[in-house]
Amino acid sequence: MIAILLATASASPSPSLNGNRLRNISRATFRGLIQLQALFLSNNQLRNISRATLRGLIKLHYLNLQYNALESIDDGVFEEVTNLTVL
Repeated sequence: MIAILLATASASPSPSLNGNRLRNISRATFRGLIQLQALFLSNNQLRNISRATLRGLIKLHYLNLQYNALESIDDGVFEEVTNLTVL
């Protein structure tokens, strides 16, 4: 499902995946999207953000995870996202 949503939003540096009842994000979901500047993941059912989820998103400066069911965020998940200023 995420692949379809991203395909329709791939031209945008700020795709919105809000309110899609997403429960998990695979490690490779955002691979190769190095131009991604903002990522909207609010109002889903995400439980975990793994370290690999944000790997390579070097231009990401905004990440919205509001209103999810987060239970854990892996250690080091934000180490490679050095431009992140808004969480």
